[in-house]
Amino acid sequence: MRQLALELASPPDPSLDNFVAGRNGELLGALRRLVQSGEGERFVYFWGPAGCGKSHLIAATSAALNAAGRPIYSIDSEALLVAGDRVPGAGLAIDDVHLLSEAGQAELFKRYNYVRERSGVLLASGDAPPAGLRLRADVVTRLGWGLVYQVHPLADEEKAAALYAHALSRGLPISPDVIAYVLARQRRDLPHLVAVLDALNRYSLENKRAITLPLVRELLGGNVGSI
Repeated sequence: MRQLALELASPPDPSLDNFVAGRNGELLGALRRLVQSGEGERFVYFWGPAGCGKSHLIAATSAALNAAGRPIYSIDSEALLVAGDRVPGAGLAIDDVHLLSEAGQAELFKRYNYVRERSGVLLASGDAPPAGLRLRADVVTRLGWGLVYQVHPLADEEKAAALYAHALSRGLPISPDVIAYVLARQRRDLPHLVAVLDALNRYSLENKRAITLPLVRELLGGNVGSI
């Protein structure tokens, strides 16, 4: 029963609407404008620690641009070199540029110029500001030519508020002590925490029991970040 609940608790697809902005309102606004109007700076680089939402923003903005009829190819750092000239369209979104090999950096430099010549969009993310990246100087320079934003992780109170809002949207009665327990014992990235709430919801329905601390302990056990 526990395994079934956990297997079915997958987070929703990333979108700009379900990204909890916190202190990242300016970045979210810039990405929305890019999708809605296509005006302004078309090259955006954002950086921050693991779990802060960079991958969410890359995937969400890429999906929104494609849905708006402005094709952009989303790819991770490991796949860029393999794709090479087969990358379609004039737009490129690449996550975790700090992981690029020498050959991958050369490919990104080439793709940057290709996108720029075709008035496309380039989105990139990494773990440090451009000047702090251990990449080729010409790649670092180009990543810094567009808009550059730091992605700030959500504070605990912001995560708690986001989890309450998600629970409310699902009609899920949940108490502050349950939220505090989950925050203290699970991985801290928001998609994972939302998946935990959805697992709790399903498990409570399957067992016809309210979501209380005993039920949470029963589902999650003593494992931290187990889902």
